[in-house]
Amino acid sequence: MFRGTCPRRPVRPPRRPRPALARADELRLWHAYRDAEAAALVAIVEDFAARTGHRVELLAVAHESFGSKLAATIPRGQGPHVFIDSHERLGDYRLRALVGDAGPALEPDAVYTAQSLAAVTQDGARWGVPLSAKSVALFVNTALVDQVPATLEDIAALKLPAGVYPLAYEAQSAYGHMPLLAAFGGRMLEDDASFGFVGPAAARSLAFARELVDRGAVPRDADGALVSDLFRSGRAAFAISGPWLVGQLAGVEFAWRVVPLPIVGETGLPMRPPLTVEAAMLSPQGAASPAALDLARALGSADAAALRQRLAGTLSVRTDVPVPEDSPVLAGFRAQAELAAPMSADPAMRSTWEPAFRAIRKVLRGQAEPADALAEAARRFADVRRPPPAAASPTPALLVLGLGMLLVAFHLVRRARDPEARRALRASLPAYRYVAHSVVVVGLLVFIPLIVGAATSLFAGRPGEGYYVGLANFVEILTARGGPCSPPARSGSSSSSPSCGRPSTSSSTSASASRSASCCRARPCACARSTACS
Repeated sequence: MFRGTCPRRPVRPPRRPRPALARADELRLWHAYRDAEAAALVAIVEDFAARTGHRVELLAVAHESFGSKLAATIPRGQGPHVFIDSHERLGDYRLRALVGDAGPALEPDAVYTAQSLAAVTQDGARWGVPLSAKSVALFVNTALVDQVPATLEDIAALKLPAGVYPLAYEAQSAYGHMPLLAAFGGRMLEDDASFGFVGPAAARSLAFARELVDRGAVPRDADGALVSDLFRSGRAAFAISGPWLVGQLAGVEFAWRVVPLPIVGETGLPMRPPLTVEAAMLSPQGAASPAALDLARALGSADAAALRQRLAGTLSVRTDVPVPEDSPVLAGFRAQAELAAPMSADPAMRSTWEPAFRAIRKVLRGQAEPADALAEAARRFADVRRPPPAAASPTPALLVLGLGMLLVAFHLVRRARDPEARRALRASLPAYRYVAHSVVVVGLLVFIPLIVGAATSLFAGRPGEGYYVGLANFVEILTARGGPCSPPARSGSSSSSPSCGRPSTSSSTSASASRSASCCRARPCACARSTACS
């Protein structure tokens, strides 16, 4: 008998225990940075990892889908522990329970500017660690003007070469109009989340903007690209824009600088732009993790702020981090930030952009008077923010559905007891086998989605909190919610009445906000600067 030797398995050395953070507790940090900002963030995170030994998974997410991905992953425990976003989304994030208290990660209040702390504070709690601030300011072409006029009226009255505008800014954009609105004492959204772009102050700001356009001081249909092109090519003496314009001015043949926005001579008040504060926010899971709190604290530290200013040119919100002496551009934005007002973080703020844009465009094109356009905008805002229909009893629908299913079952039983029907069915079985796969595919791709969509239309509420309302959504759509969307057009106006496009549920409101978010650029305040998504 042959007796062989059984080969021995190689003896494996005992595995070294892996740190907990390398597995389930590995820190996840999401951001929407690109280029220099992303490079600065990588350097900060690498330094944090080297000092603490924590492993950090860094993930860049497109700004357009940032909020939706947070909503899809954080409730399941698969989202980030820390994420960087603008403070204006805090209200929505809190409503969805996507953000936790960041108070333990903050340093003493004196370290931060008052505007940055106000931006991340709601209901007495701090919901983010302030990192940087961004707002528009006044870009000056010093080859065309020696001194900056004191008032906006003086800028508009400048005598310049033919083809050169005194000022270029996004006149039709609600975000671009907000500094002028503030100078007249108006607001886009009130503290109680009601529509603020109404009343004498708002109407006068629109009339003033129309006067600037009519006299040729400001281009009528300027968007961000046109503003940049006009200033870069020397066809605008001044431009109102933000840090996103700085990178596009590399290599221009003229000298330029950044200063705060002027005052409006009619009111004596300065143009105050909205301020966006980028903050390191923590998910509920991250707020309960000491390591995640350490990461958020490191992102907001003085060393990190100085690094971001040096590498990415982003303005720090820390009072102990001075602007570099060799950066007059940052000094100009710092001076403007001190006069800016933090953008409202209420979820209702997003519902103001489209109504305000439509009102501004109508007035600047001479299609409506300011009071009429603002009244229409208020109706649009109220329509979007209208609460969903009240809950209804599903009993009538269940009775109808049960009766229908009973009739179908009765018909099938009758057919099954008919000898002729049974013979016809047996004869048709080969044909049924031939088309069975097509029936399955069409059912899965066509009929089931239609049935699910039809059933969804009978409900209202946020995802996960829906409730049955019956046909109330259809009633509101067919009745235009009780009134027309816009007043009759003025005589001689070439515009046609816009379609109402009325949402029927609060889910539709969320969809509208998501649609607006899809128009955002990968920069803070992008949603506000977007002029139209339709």
